[in-house]
Amino acid sequence: MQEINFGKRGKEMEFERAVSFSKDSKNIKRAIELFIKALDDPIYRSSSVDYLASLYVKMGDYLHARKILTEYKEETTLLAWAKLETIENNYQESKKYYQMINDDSKQCIKLNLARLEFQLGNYKQGRKILDTLKYDKKYITQGLFEECFSYMIEHHYEKGYETLKSMKTGRFKPDQAKDYEQMKLYFSYFLGKMDEQEIQENLNRGYWIFRLLWDSDPALLKHISHHKKGGKDAKLSYFINCLDLNILLDEVREKISNLNPNHLNLVNYYSLRMDKPIGYVNENLTNDIRVETILGTNKILSMYPVLLSNEFDKERNRTSQKIKRKRELYEKNSG
Repeated sequence: MQEINFGKRGKEMEFERAVSFSKDSKNIKRAIELFIKALDDPIYRSSSVDYLASLYVKMGDYLHARKILTEYKEETTLLAWAKLETIENNYQESKKYYQMINDDSKQCIKLNLARLEFQLGNYKQGRKILDTLKYDKKYITQGLFEECFSYMIEHHYEKGYETLKSMKTGRFKPDQAKDYEQMKLYFSYFLGKMDEQEIQENLNRGYWIFRLLWDSDPALLKHISHHKKGGKDAKLSYFINCLDLNILLDEVREKISNLNPNHLNLVNYYSLRMDKPIGYVNENLTNDIRVETILGTNKILSMYPVLLSNEFDKERNRTSQKIKRKRELYEKNSG
């Protein structure tokens, strides 16, 4: 391997190379090598820790994300810890970090705090936080999106649809425009506003929409197979090639039926520890898997290996009966 030069003039250039590599999934491992080297320099240490934690999370390597944040605790940001604790289902711990942040990102932090309340089934508290953003031009649109996401989780489709229709589409960023179109179809579908012809006409509008409208196991298994070694989605983690994905899918479906999901925009996600190894993450053999479903449903979008830390779900949120009862109550009231 070529020696990395962090001597005088080379330091800034090498750090910029690391940042550039970090933006391309094909070069993430190279970026990690460069950022690890940069940890030796006090000037770049803090930024390198944040980049490394972010890259490990992107790879699904939560174990090494936590290790780097713990080893360089004096150099880490509260935001990095807050995000990791949310991913690993430790919502109260995450809330503690978000509440300690006191800077210009305060409104952005409110969005994250609202999400945490929704995770815990505290929908009224979450919406109360979002109400404080309705007079902020920068955050009003995302705040309304988060409100729609919460109605999807609760199965309050009428309220979600009305909130969606109240939004000013001219303010949308490209990603928000895509989410808006997907949510419009979502609410129309669950409110029974789509006939068979409309369903067929929309099947080619992207994978998320296809899975919403057509729950086909063969199509799902074909998609998941891309996460086997050599597949197009196997750059950062991959399943063991001899693994029977049909059996794994059945096992996963049984497990998630009794668990509280985590949420991110239009997706539920579950982290599970299986009984035996299922794949590799960052060349580490793992029993852990992330399962993603369409928000508010058990319709699986994908699943792939991850590497959980020993701190995962230490608050026992994914099996919390309290959260389950809250969600069941809201579903009953919206039925």
